[in-house]
Amino acid sequence: MSFHSSAAPQAFRIPDRGFGLVELMVSISIMMLLSTIILTRHTAFSGAVLLRNQAYEVAFALRKAQLLAVSGNNSGATLATTTQQYGVYFDDDTAGNNQKYIIFHDLNVDGMWDPADDQMVGIPGTLDSRFKVREFTKEDGSPLTNTKHLTIFFRRPNFDAYFKNATGGNLTGPGYVDIAQVAAANSNDDVGAVRRIQVLSTGQISVTSYP
Repeated sequence: MSFHSSAAPQAFRIPDRGFGLVELMVSISIMMLLSTIILTRHTAFSGAVLLRNQAYEVAFALRKAQLLAVSGNNSGATLATTTQQYGVYFDDDTAGNNQKYIIFHDLNVDGMWDPADDQMVGIPGTLDSRFKVREFTKEDGSPLTNTKHLTIFFRRPNFDAYFKNATGGNLTGPGYVDIAQVAAANSNDDVGAVRRIQVLSTGQISVTSYP
């Protein structure tokens, strides 16, 4: 009488093994690398989208002022519709003001913003704290000399745009308003890409990348 063992021969047994320490560390390193790449690209993409949105908000503010002027709606003011003027005022002089702009009704028809103009419109716009109005530039990209304040305004009946500096001096168009991302919230140091709002003397308004 013979007996046969049911155990598998030693040569055919599969050893019970998991990940070794080295293999585990390599796997974790790969996952961390991939996560870093994905997060970096996602952050850069999100920043670019937000910058574009901020630039378009400013462009829409300019378009609103233009349409208000051309429509001849004087909001109850005594200003003659033939001289109807609306504009957008920018100030990039300080870290606080360079994140703001104002749509205003130019009641005294001087092409300048002043507190009295807020009585009829005075719609303030504020950029996200991560962005700012970097500067106002010429067509070649160089900054406008001694221009920390810029007014772009429109008057009935044409769509044409007009430009003035802080002292009321006339500027030759086109006008460029550059929006930049700042290094940190409420910081005055810009970093990364720039979006430019271009306003031609003929009244065309567009958003472009710069440089």
